[in-house]
Amino acid sequence: MIRPHRTHALWYAFILHRISGVALALFLPVHFYTLALALTDPERLDGFFRWTELAVVKFAEFGLVFLLALHMFGGLRLMALE
Repeated sequence: MIRPHRTHALWYAFILHRISGVALALFLPVHFYTLALALTDPERLDGFFRWTELAVVKFAEFGLVFLLALHMFGGLRLMALE
């Protein structure tokens, strides 16, 4: 049985905001690891930067920026409602 409130556009906005928040939270350890490499092991950091030149990584970076924008605008919508 489909609940009527789950077909409303605001329900989808809530779900997208939640998913983007979880994805950004999962990205944070990777980001902190990269920052730690910059301080401790420059050779491995260079290898990591070579890895980031792959097309799939570039596409994932685009997805990350999209999720960040989605989460930011969802948060602004939430603040405006409250």
